[in-house]
Amino acid sequence: MIADIDKMMAMSVDLYMPVDVTDGHRDFYVVPGGNLRARVRERHDEFMASVGGDRKGNVDMPI
Repeated sequence: MIADIDKMMAMSVDLYMPVDVTDGHRDFYVVPGGNLRARVRERHDEFMASVGGDRKGNVDMPI
């Protein structure tokens, strides 16, 4: 989960390394920063459109 999409989009990280820890496995992926941010923005926009532009969540947790 990304708490602040705008903050992530403003980052200048060159490479990210997501790690899949499902079922005790450790799979590492090296992803160019620009590609990851573009995909995250795309998925975020799709999600926001699917919920009418309002992200519901825990009222005690800042979005």
